[in-house]
Amino acid sequence: MKKSTMELLKLIEKTPTFKEYESQAEGEFIEKLPLHVYLKRLLKAKDIEQKEVTRRSGMDRKYVHNIFSGARKNPSRDKVLTLCLAMGLSVDETQELLKCTGYPLLYPRIKRDSAILYAMERRMSVKDTEELLDELGESSLDQQAK
Repeated sequence: MKKSTMELLKLIEKTPTFKEYESQAEGEFIEKLPLHVYLKRLLKAKDIEQKEVTRRSGMDRKYVHNIFSGARKNPSRDKVLTLCLAMGLSVDETQELLKCTGYPLLYPRIKRDSAILYAMERRMSVKDTEELLDELGESSLDQQAK
């Protein structure tokens, strides 16, 4: 059974060496994957074509291709969130992708993140999510790192 984050923190506190901790926490670490590998897994699992995701995202076709091919190594978190919305990912799927690829998780105490979580829960389109962010006076997903 998986240990909770609190259990892992307590284990870190009481374990004298990292090697010992690592041994006791085996199987508890998040597998870090390159974004393009994770996205391709999701395409397959969701049975959706990259072309469809590109269309739904409203982003430049070449830019999206470069993300999925791995040529674009570090797109902004907002670009990744746009792809998550375009793929119709759930909140849990999105958080897992963010966690495994090293991006900050969506945090419900941040109003903008809450709006994005709200949109994901309701399976809103990228366009509708952008309209919600605009209504709230929050920055657009498209505004940063084009």
